[in-house]
Amino acid sequence: MIKQFPQAQLRIIGKLKKGGAAENRIAHHQLQKHISFRSQLSTEQLVMQYNRASLAVCPSLYEGFGLPAGEAMACGLPVVSSDGGALPEVVGDAGLLVPAGNAEALAKGILRILREPQLAEELSLRARERIVNRFCWNHVAENMTNYYQDIIAQTPSC
Repeated sequence: MIKQFPQAQLRIIGKLKKGGAAENRIAHHQLQKHISFRSQLSTEQLVMQYNRASLAVCPSLYEGFGLPAGEAMACGLPVVSSDGGALPEVVGDAGLLVPAGNAEALAKGILRILREPQLAEELSLRARERIVNRFCWNHVAENMTNYYQDIIAQTPSC
């Protein structure tokens, strides 16, 4: 991918474990100048990182809710995500979903977004719209209220 996009930068939100397998692979492939890590970010700093990005990648094998994908989508980023855990529910058709653990499919998804600016723009718009329409606090509160009202209506009186 570096040969096709020599200016590409990978910014990972998280910490690199010193002396770990990831650090060794980065060094082995001489990718240090293309990869950086950020951690302990404030909300404003996190939003700034998303706004600087061209796309977000969520390669989780399992994700309880998919907050990183949702945050990126709220910032209008096109997302390439695994289908691990709840990520398909969060991303839906507003991003590219690939099988969890499939590095080749993940790379193809990333390359597709980088090569197809029109697709990136379309996914960006769909991502923001999906988050606003399905996961904003007002919508979540309304759904939760309706859920409780349904449960109460089905519960026999004492």
